[in-house]
Amino acid sequence: MNKINIEAVLNQVEKRYPGLRETAHLILSSVTTLFLKRQHPLVIILVGAPSSGKTSLLSALIRSREGGWLKNNTLRLDEFTPASLVSHAANMSEERLKNIDLLPRMKNKNVIVKEMAPLFSGNEEILQKKFSTLTSILDGEGYITSSGTHGLRGYDEPTVFTLLGAVATPALTAKTMKTLSAIGPRMCFWQMPERHIDHATWSGLVNPKIEDDELLLREMISDYFDHLAELFEIGSVEISHFIVSPPIQKLLDSCAILMAQGRSIISSEKEGTETLDEIYTESPERAFRYVQQISYGAALADMGRMTLNENDVRLAAMVAISSAGTRLRKIIRIFFDFNEPLTAAHIHGYSGQSDDSDRRRLDELVRLRVIEQVSESGSKQWDLVPHLRALRSSINKVPPNKCLEHTHPMDFADNHLF
Repeated sequence: MNKINIEAVLNQVEKRYPGLRETAHLILSSVTTLFLKRQHPLVIILVGAPSSGKTSLLSALIRSREGGWLKNNTLRLDEFTPASLVSHAANMSEERLKNIDLLPRMKNKNVIVKEMAPLFSGNEEILQKKFSTLTSILDGEGYITSSGTHGLRGYDEPTVFTLLGAVATPALTAKTMKTLSAIGPRMCFWQMPERHIDHATWSGLVNPKIEDDELLLREMISDYFDHLAELFEIGSVEISHFIVSPPIQKLLDSCAILMAQGRSIISSEKEGTETLDEIYTESPERAFRYVQQISYGAALADMGRMTLNENDVRLAAMVAISSAGTRLRKIIRIFFDFNEPLTAAHIHGYSGQSDDSDRRRLDELVRLRVIEQVSESGSKQWDLVPHLRALRSSINKVPPNKCLEHTHPMDFADNHLF
């Protein structure tokens, strides 16, 4: 078996799918979280336009080599509905129901759902029912439900898994995200990058090397996880074994705070002639679970590295930004892309939204303590609050497509757990 390191895999991804290196880095790191000893599932949803590469990368996992570790520990679902997790079908016996329940089959697995749009469709009542079903499950506490036919059914043991899914951008409406925020940041999102493919990067579908590159990528991914499985067992790596310096810990804390703030709900009610706003922001403890899993998984994916660095934090930060509410995500991303204070005109030039909409979003972000007004006079200017400026400076040090180069010698020995 070839001992393929993650950088070699990501180089092949960039060759086959230009612009998707960092997305592939997140996917590989997320699968690697299966080796962590953890108590909570990790759900990452890739969000992007059609043909943005979401399902192409997930397919590479699904179509990995038969008999390999990844194939044996991946559960492919072409349809995912909360009702299928624990069934109450009236025409089936208890024994048959146990055989079709989805939840126990997901335990300690890498679950791939290439199309998750059905989960995010429906009116507010339907969405609330779907998401409330997932609340206990995504807390890792199993799920028990009741019906008149079968009484209490379910599983009360911890059920940990990694779920990677994909959904087209239009499915995540503001209404959907608002309903989802009611269960807290139990799902994480990743905004697919815009891919600029021109004559220099497009070789055409008729090029026979395309198929060869795809096959090679699948083989490399299979070899990569087979090697990791030689080093670790599922659920074996203690979180306490990782070395996290105080500066890196502060950055991770900032990622968790940003994720919680970005999912806040601002509820407006009219009282006479006044409009009263109430802000509901969840404590960042739950968000930190996912920030920790993503960053620790990224370190471990680097062939067992146990010391976290800024490149690991970058993935967690980009997930935190992508997981913000629909109305705020784009503005937050603009502030992270530019390392300087911005005016409303500057924001408007990149947001593609109306002036009024931009100003409302800026006001909301100030109230959520994500940004602050920094100009003393003249044109109003805003910037990220200080702890998020530090996070921005850190994650912008390394270009996204070079996220693993020169971090340490890739020799499978020094600076690694084994």
